[in-house]
Amino acid sequence: MRASISVLACAGALLHSSAVSANRLTFGLRHDASTSAEIFRRPPAVSPGSAIRVVAPGSAVAPDSLTEGTNLLASTYGLIVLQDPEVSYVDLYHAGTEQVRATQVVKAATEGGTAAVWTANGHDKLDGTAKIVDGIQDVLIPSLVQAPRWLIGYSDATALHALWARSGILSIYGPMSSDIHSFSQQAQTNLFQILNSHEALTQTFPGTMRYTSRRWPGQSTRGRLLGGNLGVLASLVGSGLLPSFRGAILLVEDTNEVAYSIDRFLATLLRSREFEGVKAIAFGQLIGADTETYTALDLLDRTLAPLGIPVITGLSIGHDITTSLPVVLGAPAEIDEEAGVLRVVAGPVSAWIEIKEKPVPVYGTDANPSEGYVESQLGEEFVVVLQDNRRSARKDLDVELWVDGDCVTGLVADPTVGVPAGAKDREYQCWGADMSATEVRPFKFGATRLTEIDGTSVRRGFGEIGIKLWEGKAGKPISAEKGVWASNTPASVPEAQKTMRPHQVVWSEPVKLEEPSVVSTFSRKRMIATILFRYTSRGSPTPPLPHDPSPSKGKKKRQFEPEDVIVLSDSEDEDDDEGSEDDDRDQAISDIGAQLQLLQEKIEKLKASGAKSQKKRCKKVKEGVKKVKKENSKEEEEA
Repeated sequence: MRASISVLACAGALLHSSAVSANRLTFGLRHDASTSAEIFRRPPAVSPGSAIRVVAPGSAVAPDSLTEGTNLLASTYGLIVLQDPEVSYVDLYHAGTEQVRATQVVKAATEGGTAAVWTANGHDKLDGTAKIVDGIQDVLIPSLVQAPRWLIGYSDATALHALWARSGILSIYGPMSSDIHSFSQQAQTNLFQILNSHEALTQTFPGTMRYTSRRWPGQSTRGRLLGGNLGVLASLVGSGLLPSFRGAILLVEDTNEVAYSIDRFLATLLRSREFEGVKAIAFGQLIGADTETYTALDLLDRTLAPLGIPVITGLSIGHDITTSLPVVLGAPAEIDEEAGVLRVVAGPVSAWIEIKEKPVPVYGTDANPSEGYVESQLGEEFVVVLQDNRRSARKDLDVELWVDGDCVTGLVADPTVGVPAGAKDREYQCWGADMSATEVRPFKFGATRLTEIDGTSVRRGFGEIGIKLWEGKAGKPISAEKGVWASNTPASVPEAQKTMRPHQVVWSEPVKLEEPSVVSTFSRKRMIATILFRYTSRGSPTPPLPHDPSPSKGKKKRQFEPEDVIVLSDSEDEDDDEGSEDDDRDQAISDIGAQLQLLQEKIEKLKASGAKSQKKRCKKVKEGVKKVKKENSKEEEEA
């Protein structure tokens, strides 16, 4: 039994609903240690009574098929199907003009009360959806960040899946509203298991290992599953509309494309910057690609063999509606080489950091899906938000928040009690360290005073904000007077051991709670997740932003050299009460000035060394000229 701070009765304190936002870490259970190329969030569930909106962003829709499909969604699965008359428009091959189609998608992705955007038709060769994405991305991405919702569709909808991926939102590559009635019952069941459930779901797709990892043969390869229709992906290369695929498992499928076209499309992807660092390739269905003399995979071998990464083929994902199954894009995935399967997992827990009620962007990492990098903002208070997506109402959640190695607060979240009216998906906020039953000190990014002791230099590093979660049963609340309070403060690190953190977490001014917090005991059953945010200030080395695949200049990054170590002059550590914003700003300016001075000295050294090198080269040239002249005169004399 452990006494921890419960936020069930803290009106406006540590537990209350929060605006839905992205830029967060999403996790399965701890044993699902998938790697992550990007940070994704799972939208709210779609269940009977939920409203979904049908859109036609690509080719024209057959009215009879659409009616049959939407009737199935309404009658069998209890959904409220919203559909504008424009869905049935026809403009040559497309479902209306580009403006009409774009307006449909924007409306579906931004209106309140809509749980999912469901595409009506595809047809990847027309590329109709890709034509409207560029004009709507600036509206869609911010809207999806604030109010995530599912996207369901395949084929031409790949262009929209790319937008969802850039927004950090999971989506489903699966049946469209005009052909869902033609998909198998297994596909329909799987689809609504994904949409209805908030539990961690594992999808397993058997396949054939075409190639295994050259570096770690027989091992499992993990990464976010991203991709879709191969032809559409190839058409988006260089457009700036694709997410980064670094560290991801690339999923591709296509239909009615000859083998050499498949090979050309794949080569286009692998040559592009957006697809640099792909960990593995998963092939869905390649319908109609084989010839009488060779298969598409026979031709693709020449492209795939030199890569040295795992390649799995024959997955039931794609255009064959009799066997195809839906799959979650953006979810952690694993290619098990020994079993020859692709596993995809959508996790039940999400977390993120907010400053001024806006989520702080999370930088991706290939090391672990439970880790991300955020940029600290000097002098700003921040909130750690946890979203409990589980449907296990009988299992309470025990949470500990750690800052730079110290446990600073905890909460027991009982999903059946104390959730404010209107709270969505059980979102909990930890915004400060609990000093007593009635006093909380908010978290704040402050400056660190760094010194040099006994010649020990300090280097740039990262601070850590960690979350530990257990699933079990909470006991009865205890009166606040008998509570045990977490009053820890960040540990004072010996100067000789400090890493260079221009910012660290400090405490802001104490805040009095309107009502006392409640303490509850908790019987730990099992740990379900650990979440870690590494924070650093602007300018410190971090991975690239996951949703900003800006082209690189093609130059290799210079390795860290001992000369790059920044040594700061002696200064006294400030007390907590002296950590004002003015002092922080002065210290930051001082640090920048010291860095600029060091850089200037390095530039002068480089100039000096360059001048010496130039003199040496000139001397060698002159000596060479003299030698040649001497040899020529000698030859003339002999002649």
